[in-house]
Amino acid sequence: MSIKAVIAVVALALLLGGGLFLMNLNRPAPPQRADASAPAAAPPLLAFNPGDVASIRVIAPGGKDELVRLVGQAWVYDNGASEWPVTPDAPTNLLRRLADLRQAEGAAPAPPAEADAVQLRLTMRDGAARIVRFSGQPLAGKTAAAVDGAAPILVDADILTALTAPGLSGWRVRSALPGVGPNDTDRITIVTGTGTDQAIELARLNGVWFVQRPVNARANPQGVNTLLDVLSKISVNTFVEAAPSATPKDWGLDKPRMIITAERDVRSVDATQQTAVEIRRRQLFVGGPADTSGAMVFAAPDPAGNTPLIVPAADLSSISTSLRNYLAATAASANTADVQVVAIKPAVAGRPEAAYKRQLDQWVQLKPDGSTTPAPRQPVDDLLNFLTQQPGQADMSRGETDLRPLARVELFTAEAKAPDLFIVGYTANGALAVRSGNTVLTYPQRPAPEVLALPAFSDLLWPKLLRSASLALSSSRIG
Repeated sequence: MSIKAVIAVVALALLLGGGLFLMNLNRPAPPQRADASAPAAAPPLLAFNPGDVASIRVIAPGGKDELVRLVGQAWVYDNGASEWPVTPDAPTNLLRRLADLRQAEGAAPAPPAEADAVQLRLTMRDGAARIVRFSGQPLAGKTAAAVDGAAPILVDADILTALTAPGLSGWRVRSALPGVGPNDTDRITIVTGTGTDQAIELARLNGVWFVQRPVNARANPQGVNTLLDVLSKISVNTFVEAAPSATPKDWGLDKPRMIITAERDVRSVDATQQTAVEIRRRQLFVGGPADTSGAMVFAAPDPAGNTPLIVPAADLSSISTSLRNYLAATAASANTADVQVVAIKPAVAGRPEAAYKRQLDQWVQLKPDGSTTPAPRQPVDDLLNFLTQQPGQADMSRGETDLRPLARVELFTAEAKAPDLFIVGYTANGALAVRSGNTVLTYPQRPAPEVLALPAFSDLLWPKLLRSASLALSSSRIG
C-alpha cells in the first residue's frame, strides 16, 4: 500500500472516531435506578403559606395563653387588655420553621397527654385555622405532634423551645416608648406633678418645632432632638406579669410622677383621593420605685396599668423638665440675608429713631422725608447677627418686669406679613436682655450692639437709685 493510501485510511479512521465521540457526548445519560433502600423525604406537616397567617396563639401548661397577631402590617403581642409591638423577625422566623416542620423517624407515638400538652393555633387571614398539639414531654430530642386531630407523629422537639422558651411574650420589643424617635414624632407632652399646668408641650409644624405649653414660642431643635433621643432609649427591664387583683396603686400609677405622651400623624389617601390623618399615640406613666435602692421604677403605657413595666430610673433621669432647654436660644428666626428693613425706636428721650434698608449688599438709612443716605454696613450687620445667631439664656417671659426697655427693634423680610418685634434693654442686675414674644433671652457678658446706641447700665437712674439704697442700708447698719 502506498503512503498516500495509508494517510487516507488513518484520516478516515480519525473522522469516524470523532463523530462517534460527539454522538456519545450529546446522548442523554441513562436514568438512574432508584435506591429502594433510601426513604422518601417526608412531606411538610403543615401545608400553609406563612404570608397567609393573621395570628399565632400558644396555650401551654400552667394556664399560659399567649397571642401574637397582625394589626395592619405590624405584629403585636396581645394580652387581652393592651397590645405591644414585637420584633418583626420573630413571627416570620417561627412561621418559616413551622412551614418546614416534617415527620421525624421513629415509631408512632402516643397522643399528647392533656396535662402537659402545648397547643399551637394558626389563624389565617380568611379565618381558617390550623391546630397542632405537641407533647410537653419530649424524649430523645423528639416529641409527639397531632395536627388538626389526626393521629400523632414524631417531630423534632426543638420546635417546643421556639414556642415556649421564653414564649411569644419574649418577642416584645424592649423599648418603653416603641416607635418614638426624631423622625417619627410630631408632638411631645411631658407632665410632672399633679396638674397639667406643669406640662411642657412641643409640636412640629411644617417641619419646625415650637413650644405650645406653657407658652407659645419657637423651640430649640437641638433640645427637642436630645429629648426624643432620650425617650427612644428608655428600656424595659421587665414586663411584669400582673395578678388579676392588681390595681394602679400597686405600681404607684394612681399618682404618676411623670406622664410622657408622644404622637405621630400618619397620612393616607383613600379611594376617593381624600386625605385622612391617623394620630398614633404612645404614652408612659411613671409610677413608684420597683426596688429598695430606687434604681428601678414601675411604669405603664396606660393609667390602668394593664401592661406594668419595670424601667431603669437612670433612663428617666435624663429627661429634662426645664422649659429653658426647649426654648429657642436665639431671639430671631429669620435668615440674616432675608432681612430687608431694620427699624430702631429708642425708648430713651432725646435719642432719634433710625431705619435702614438693604440695597444690594449695602445698607442705606431712610430719612423722614423718604430720601436715603449711605449707612455703614458693619453696625447693622452686627445687630442682625446678634439677634439671629447669638445664643442667649432663654426663659419664659414674665411680663414688663423682665427687663427695662430701652429700644424697640423691628425686622422686615420680603415674605413676612408683619415685622418681627424685639424689645432690648437691661435686667435688674444689668445683663443685656431681649424680649421676643413670650420669651426673654439674657446675655450677661455681651455688650449691646453699637447701632442701638443704648446708654450704659450704670448711667441709668434705676441702678443709681439701687446703689443709693444699698449705701444707705449699709450706713444704717454701721451706725
